[in-house]
Amino acid sequence: MVESRDDKEKWNDFYRYFKSTWIDGNFPPPLWNIFGILQQPRYHQILINRTNNALEGYNSKLNKRFNAVSFSGSPSMRDFVTVIRDDSARHNSKYNQIKEGRVNKPDRPGPNIPTLHPNFEA
Repeated sequence: MVESRDDKEKWNDFYRYFKSTWIDGNFPPPLWNIFGILQQPRYHQILINRTNNALEGYNSKLNKRFNAVSFSGSPSMRDFVTVIRDDSARHNSKYNQIKEGRVNKPDRPGPNIPTLHPNFEA
C-alpha cells in the first residue's frame, strides 16, 4: 500500500495529538500504561476495572431499548425520557430489593488480577 502525502500528514497530526494529550498532556502514561505494573506495590488495586466492558454492555442494552420505542432511528424527547426513567426505576427497584434482603446480590466474579508466567523476566 502506498501512502499519499495526505496520509502522512494525517499520521503526523495523529502523532502530535497523541503526544500532546497522552504523553505530555492531561493523561500521562502512568494513568493508562500498565507495563511494569506488577512490580509496583499494591498493583492489584491499580489494575481493577481498567476496561469499559461493563459500560459497553450497558450502552448496548440501552440502545436496544431505544430501538424498541423508536422506529425512525432516533427517539423523540418523550421516548428518550421514558426509556431513561424506566431504566432508572428498574435499577432503583433492584437496588431496594437487594438492600431489603428480598433478593441476593448478583453473583459476579471478583476482579481479574493478572499474573506473569513464572519464567517471565522483566
